[in-house]
Amino acid sequence: MLLRRLLDPDETTRRRRLRARIVRRNRIQRERDQGLEPKLRRLPKPKERTINDYGWDPVRDDHIQRENGMYVAREKLRTPPVMQGVEKVAPRFGREPPRGGTGIVDDPKAPDTKKRATNQVDSSSDTPNTRPLPFSPPKESSVAPRTPQNERIRQRWRDMLQTLLIQRHTEILSKDPNRKWRQERLGLLLFQRQQYKKASEHLTQAVVLNRNSGVSPSSLCWRRLAECHMHLYEETQDWDVLWDARAAYEQAVSHVEMACNPYVLFDYARVLEALGSYTSALSTYASIVTTFPRFAKLRDVQWHFVLLQRHRLIATRDDLTPDEKKRTLLKSIEITKKLLLDKTLASISDPRYPIVLYVHIRLHELLLDLSIETEGIAVRLQLRQAADTAMEELFKVVAQMNIMEVNPKMPPKIWWTKSETYMQFADHFQSEDSSIAASDALSRALELMNGGKAATSTMDPKQKIALYLVMARNDYASNQMEKAIRAMETIFEIDPFLPEVRQSLSDWFPAKWK
Repeated sequence: MLLRRLLDPDETTRRRRLRARIVRRNRIQRERDQGLEPKLRRLPKPKERTINDYGWDPVRDDHIQRENGMYVAREKLRTPPVMQGVEKVAPRFGREPPRGGTGIVDDPKAPDTKKRATNQVDSSSDTPNTRPLPFSPPKESSVAPRTPQNERIRQRWRDMLQTLLIQRHTEILSKDPNRKWRQERLGLLLFQRQQYKKASEHLTQAVVLNRNSGVSPSSLCWRRLAECHMHLYEETQDWDVLWDARAAYEQAVSHVEMACNPYVLFDYARVLEALGSYTSALSTYASIVTTFPRFAKLRDVQWHFVLLQRHRLIATRDDLTPDEKKRTLLKSIEITKKLLLDKTLASISDPRYPIVLYVHIRLHELLLDLSIETEGIAVRLQLRQAADTAMEELFKVVAQMNIMEVNPKMPPKIWWTKSETYMQFADHFQSEDSSIAASDALSRALELMNGGKAATSTMDPKQKIALYLVMARNDYASNQMEKAIRAMETIFEIDPFLPEVRQSLSDWFPAKWK
């Protein structure tokens, strides 16, 4: 504290003023939330009243009192006897009349006025009390309406204030960079200004200073640091930055307020999915679906959940019984049906619509293969009809969205059994950043080439190399390095002189191919 006062003598006064402003701002916001009229200006304290002209005793009940066997409202008790027969005059300039005395003299020449005022008082006593409730919203709000011009003015003031705060924090940190609170505040301000690289540096410094002093960093600091890393990964595509984002999210969700935030959990699951940790991402998506059924991005969560379930059933070696696989497939099909009934997603303008249709057809085909031995002909026929209907819809959507060249005279069933169709699907899915769907399409194309329904016994080596090369790139983009190396080794066996294959193997697996 002594060093701080020597470097900045006005720091204590400035902190007191800032604390008072924060308290006042919170009070005004709390009163507005409660529906009260906020006190924007300080009012002088009321003087102590020594003369009780209204016959009011604060010791007695404040709400109602008994008078001649009847309950009388406190407004009537507060009104002096002289004022009960006189019409109330509106105050000038918004001020009330003084309460020290009545200030009214009975005029014998004005009996009609008194009689009219008496009738008004009697008629108003029959009506219920119309005073506003303590928490009712004010009739005329003093807050200015939110117009585009006001929003621009507020934004300009906000930017100006942030600029001043950033300059002040930078000036102080240039003299003493070991202030962890200022490092964190400066990082949060830079994050609001979308300067993610500088923000990540200051937030990282704040984390280091907090840990050195034995204090746990705040959950907001961890969350903003993870979001900075995510933005930097989108710009640079650096895997180290993505791993840093995962570490920051893991620290953030260790706090209760972040573990109960579905937006944080959704971003954390997206990071896990980008890193290829499909099992952890699937469990996170499942917890969001079950815990937050009214989440605003629930459709996106369900979509990623279905993709990971499909990958789990096909690509992994989980020891699932046929009954468990069947229940999982039925649940996934129900989710895809809900997605296809969604108005925003089930439209040609949404690029995810053909991907949902494709996954819906593939789930039906997998369920049909499982139901050959257990279900009857009627159930299998119903599944086949549902798959054919979705296939015809996908055939029309592909032609309308110009995803690939489609022969309109070709039947959809024949079009669905060609390996070239799945190759074009894989290219489209990769362009939409759906690596799981692209991997499924590539595996289906390879299956058809190696002896499927529409392939011959011999394969063109160039076509096979192109297919495995696309598979290796897709697996590398989804951080499935084992599959990517295996695909590159297959290409190396066919043609060992391709420069891309040799360079990729030496970079991905230097212990074997250096």
